[in-house]
Amino acid sequence: ERIRSSGLEIMDGYQCHWGGVCDGKPMVAGLVEFGQRVLHNVWNAVKNTCKDEGTVDALEHETNQHEAFIESRSNWFCGRSRLVSDALKKLVSVKSGIVGLIGKSGTGKTSLFCKLVGNYVQSPHCQNEMYVLSHVVGATVESVSIIALLRRLCQELGRRFDLPCPPLEDYQELISDFSAKIIEAASMCSSPLVIAIDGLDGLHDSHNAASLSWLPEEVPQNVVFLLSAKEGSNHQRSLMRRKPVQIQVGPLDLQDKTVFAESTLARYNKSLENSPFHNQLKVLLSKKEANNAQFLNVACDELRLFGLFEKVDEKLKILPQTTSLLLQHIMERLENEFGVNLVSSALCLLACVRNGLGERDLHNILAAREELKGVPLPTYDEIWEFMGSYEFNMLPQSVFRRLLHGMQLFLRPQGSSDSE
Repeated sequence: ERIRSSGLEIMDGYQCHWGGVCDGKPMVAGLVEFGQRVLHNVWNAVKNTCKDEGTVDALEHETNQHEAFIESRSNWFCGRSRLVSDALKKLVSVKSGIVGLIGKSGTGKTSLFCKLVGNYVQSPHCQNEMYVLSHVVGATVESVSIIALLRRLCQELGRRFDLPCPPLEDYQELISDFSAKIIEAASMCSSPLVIAIDGLDGLHDSHNAASLSWLPEEVPQNVVFLLSAKEGSNHQRSLMRRKPVQIQVGPLDLQDKTVFAESTLARYNKSLENSPFHNQLKVLLSKKEANNAQFLNVACDELRLFGLFEKVDEKLKILPQTTSLLLQHIMERLENEFGVNLVSSALCLLACVRNGLGERDLHNILAAREELKGVPLPTYDEIWEFMGSYEFNMLPQSVFRRLLHGMQLFLRPQGSSDSE
């Protein structure tokens, strides 16, 4: 009754019928009309939520992508309250200098970085959010280039503080312009100008970016650099030579593991039993690498996709103990579900294209490859020509979407400098 009186659109009495059992799961069939209605409602909701704001320039679009990523990761961050509090204290204690956020692969550096930036902007120590410039290496295609990073920071400083911004492409000229701009911009700030860059080790090797020679030798007054890097990388060693204030990101403790797993599953209205006589959560948290944020995130994602409630105990027992073995376990599942050829083709295509592929292009090429199975090793150009001159059967969206989601774990996520 509460649902019927909510004022929301009610779908009742839609057509469906028993579809039998598939892979041990009971199936419902005849839901075409229901599906079309759901799709229509979701599309209307998307259009109402995402209003057309007109065209934006390239700089604004790039900045929006970085800020959206940081906001998303910050909102999803859970646990580690003491680490976040201590990190914020260290950041605000520095009035001019460098703060280094260091941790091993998979420990959650990027998520902590985003949470820290978000908390600092909302704190009374930050007088204006325009005093904080953030850059997440990997958040966009261009973000991994040191030239693009310096150019974007220079242009963003020019836009925010009304400074002249000549179009520069030369590396040395960009370094000089960046150094001059942060000095001038910092003089206009009533609180420190914070330049936050996540994932230094994700930058391309051009111009010896790992040496950090593009940073000022002496940090100007009222300027703070917040920089994150993977422990043991060349970027981290270069960062240590600058004697930064260090924030060390370690493994999850028992309480943080529990909060992390429960919160991650709760996002999708899932949970594990945590009672004295049936403790599924304890089985998960007892895995060898369960203190690694990446392992727990991947394991929880695998569990939420598992559709047989009565076999969750069995699934928990067979989940591997380490991240590498867990990824291998998931790869085998994908190959069994979609076929070795389709999975290998998709991953090979993504690995071979320098700047990645859009979803539509990947979908079209995979569909064309299925049609060209008889052609020995078709080239990219042959596939593209085939797509433009022939009516071929598209790979169903339902299959492609599930494949795409499953492959995300094996791709370098946007906004991550390492395997996180």
